Amino acid sequence: NATMCEIIKEDNSEYVSQVIVPINASGDVLGAIILFSKEQGVVFKELEVKTLSVMANFLAKQLE
Repeated sequence: NATMCEIIKEDNSEYVSQVIVPINASGDVLGAIILFSKEQGVVFKELEVKTLSVMANFLAKQLE
């Protein structure tokens, strides 16, 4: 069971699904890519997680 993280400070919106993937460059976390949804019934699956991971790896290589 996953825990929902507060993404935007003092945002009272109810998010039903989220994925957070860190951007790691040279062993340092330089940021993250976040995908979230307020729409009921949305469940992010392996495809979304892998897509975000590819994006984070691409950005990490650009920042090295």
